[in-house]
Parts: sequence; C-alpha cells; structure tokens
Amino acid sequence: MNLVVDCMQVISGRPLAFFRDRQREFLLKLIERCLSKPVVGPHRRRLRKIHSFVEARNDSLKLWRNSEAYYPVDYMTRSKDTEYFPYLLELLEVLVGMKGMNEAKPLPDGYYRLNGINGRVYEKRDGKLSEIGKEVVCRLSGFQPAVYLPRNGMFQDILMPKYYPDMKAPPKPSALKTQLTRTLEHMKDFSRDVWEDFQDAVSNVVLLTSAPGVGVGSMAITHKYFGGVFFNCFMNDEYNGVESLVHEYIHNRCTLWWESATPTGLPSDTVHIVSPMTGNRVMASTMIHALIIYISALQFYRFIQDRRKPADRSERARLARRASHLSKNMPQLYRRLRRTVTSGTDAEKLLGYLMEVYEREAR
Repeated sequence: MNLVVDCMQVISGRPLAFFRDRQREFLLKLIERCLSKPVVGPHRRRLRKIHSFVEARNDSLKLWRNSEAYYPVDYMTRSKDTEYFPYLLELLEVLVGMKGMNEAKPLPDGYYRLNGINGRVYEKRDGKLSEIGKEVVCRLSGFQPAVYLPRNGMFQDILMPKYYPDMKAPPKPSALKTQLTRTLEHMKDFSRDVWEDFQDAVSNVVLLTSAPGVGVGSMAITHKYFGGVFFNCFMNDEYNGVESLVHEYIHNRCTLWWESATPTGLPSDTVHIVSPMTGNRVMASTMIHALIIYISALQFYRFIQDRRKPADRSERARLARRASHLSKNMPQLYRRLRRTVTSGTDAEKLLGYLMEVYEREAR
C-alpha cells in the first residue's frame, strides 16, 4: 500500500520504474532549465562544464541523490541578482565533486555538507576548515538515508532562522536517534511499500533545531533541496512523526511526478483555496498534494487504531481526534479542489480516484 505511487501509476499510466529513471535525470534537467535563463549569460560556459561533468558521472557518483547540489541551481534559476553567481558556481563545483574544498577559491565561513560526495561535512570558521561529519551525520541500522543531527547554524544557508533557530543547548543524539528509529518502525509496520520507496526518494533526513515559540514540525523544499526531508523531533512523537515523514516524502514524489509526467488540468499557481484542515490560504495545486497526504495519514491512523494501539489512553484519544479531523474535512477539501481543475482531465481523474480511496477508509 502506497497511495502516492498508486496515484502516479494510475493517472500517468507509467510504472514506478519510469519515475525512478526521471529521478536520476532531475538534477541535469534543472541545470538545463537554469542554462536557458538569459540572466545566466556570462556564466553559461562554466555552467555547461558543470552539466557535462554531472552528465558523465551522474550514476557513478549518484549525484542525483545529492540534495546539496540543488540549492545553487535553484537560486540561479529563480534569481535575477547575478552578484552571487560566481560564488554559487564555485560552490556547485565543490558540491558535485569537480574540485575539493582545498582546490576551490576561498569560500566564506559556514558549513559545507559534502556527505553526498565524500562522506564529509566541514565547518569553516575564521577561515579555518574543520571536518565535523562524525559529529553531525549518522546512519540508522537498515535505513539508507543519511540523518543530520541538529547543530546551530548548520542549515541556515537554506532555511530561515524561524525554521532552524539557534538552540541554547545541544540535544542528546541518542534520544533523537531512539525516537526517529521508533517512528521509522511504525512506518515500516504500516506499509512496507512506503518504507521502501521512502528510501529511494529520500537521500537526507535533516533533524531540525527547535526553540520556544518558533520552529516547524516538518517541511520539504523540493526544488531547493530535492530528496531532503526536514523533521523536528521536538514537535513530533513516534506516531505523528510518521504522518510528518510521509507528508514530506509525498511532496518529493509529487514534485517528481509533476515535473516528469505533468497531469493535465492542474490549477495554475495563481489559484488558491482555503484549506479546511488548517484554515490557511494555499495554492490549489499544493493542496492536491495535500489530499494525497491526508488520505495517507488517515490510512496510517486507522492502521494504528486497529492493530497497534498505543498503551497510553491519552495517546489513543489524541490519535483518534486526528483521524476524525482528517476524515471529517476530506469531503470539503475535495469539493474545493474539484472547482479548480478542468473537467475530463488527469486532475479530475486523480481527485475522483482519491475520493474512492477515502470513502473505503471512512467506512
């Protein structure tokens, strides 16, 4: 059981293998999109050399699984400010392995996460370079993605401080690993299909920092950090942590789907709806992702309620309330989305398919 993969295959008529092949080409596709932008202009020749390097070594170095390489490409594609392009190109050459840290032109102080290339993470402070990979990256038994432990400042190059705030004291890594391991065990028990494809789609799980009054439970920034999931152990327990991880995994899969075999009839990015789940005004296309996410979450909570009931009564009640909230608001979300898509298209078919799944779960 894996709802997002079922949707991808049913609506597109293509097998999962097709999308996994497109995943291997995704970084190259985004570099090509960047090359087409007029603003790249004087930097195009250098970027073409990077493209050629990635194309030749994409599979051997698994560069498509290197989430770090996407940020410089995304920035240059979206920005009209070329001031930082020379730095971003230098950084990109390091991140894809064209040159080592010591070969690059002087880079500013900060963190350089080369785990996807050489298994190392560097901190540069006052011009001095230190290797800190063993302190900040861990591997969990039987789990392929790398796990980044929280460390002040380490992801503030791509995340705003409200999402990656400074902590007063570092948390105990052992407690974070234990919690994440329990969450992953619940995911595996819920769906072997989700568990296995999660590890194909996700390269890095980044454990977020947290501080009073700020933070977010989870997030994905798919073009900027493709294959990455940001997860907050301080704002999730072992049960709703499954919803959060699967939530961000689905965003990654839907991004690949939308880019590789775009469903017809999707609403434009200018179309927004108010989510009945949160009350927030959100792009309708994103809320189609969310409908897949919420039905998947409902499937998980039904599984937990039926087969793996928590021992704690208050925990059982909380999970039941979450399942009830999802189930109650799903039809309204469907109706709002249905008004934004074109009749007789893939998008309409997708919404209809999702409601069939929901109605089976809601019985």
